[in-house]
Amino acid sequence: MGIDEILGRIERETGVADLAALLEERLEPADLHSLLLEVYRRRADRRSPAAVLSDFESNRFARPATTAPEDLLPGRSLELADGGAVDWTQKLLSNAKERLVISGISDERLCSLFRD
Repeated sequence: MGIDEILGRIERETGVADLAALLEERLEPADLHSLLLEVYRRRADRRSPAAVLSDFESNRFARPATTAPEDLLPGRSLELADGGAVDWTQKLLSNAKERLVISGISDERLCSLFRD
C-alpha cells in the first residue's frame, strides 16, 4: 500500500479531506511535533507492556536489528550512542527542578564506518 492509499484511508476514516496538507500548511513545525507527541503519549498510556513487546513481531517499524553492530566491523570499536542529563528544559521553563535525559544513536556515525 502506497502513501496515497494510506492518506486516502485516513482521510475517509477521519472525515477530514486533505488532512496532511491541512496539518502541513496550518501548523508550525513545533506545534505539529507537540500534537504528534501528545497522540503517542495517549496511545502509550493505553498499552500494556505485552502489547509493546508484540510490536516486535508485527510492526515493521519496531523490529529489532537482524545483525549486531559489533558483527558489522569485527575488531573495531563502535561509538554509536551518546546521551545524558541536559539543562535545556530547565532553561526553557525557568524551572531548576525540571529534568531531561537524552539518548541517541548516530546512524551518520554508523554509515561513516563503512566509507573506508
